[in-house]
Amino acid sequence: MSRIDELIARLCPGGVERKTFAEVGRLVRGHGMPKTDFVEAGVGAIHYGQIYTYYGTWTTSTRSFVSPETAARLARVGPSPGSWTRGFIARRLAA
Repeated sequence: MSRIDELIARLCPGGVERKTFAEVGRLVRGHGMPKTDFVEAGVGAIHYGQIYTYYGTWTTSTRSFVSPETAARLARVGPSPGSWTRGFIARRLAA
């Protein structure tokens, strides 16, 4: 049994609703963010290469940051409008 199967069995014993990626989020090709743009503190950012090396299935924080000026020119990715994830994420951030 995989880790995700174990989590589903433990946290969602009744199963989980299947949704397409488009129903819960959107994939956006960014403007290119070289690692040289990273700063010690600022706006949280996830570099494409970090998705597979540092992050698992989801995250609530970032390891890297860019300046507010750099962030203003970058693409932002988030839940699709009206998706169940928008309320879920808002509740997690408020906790």
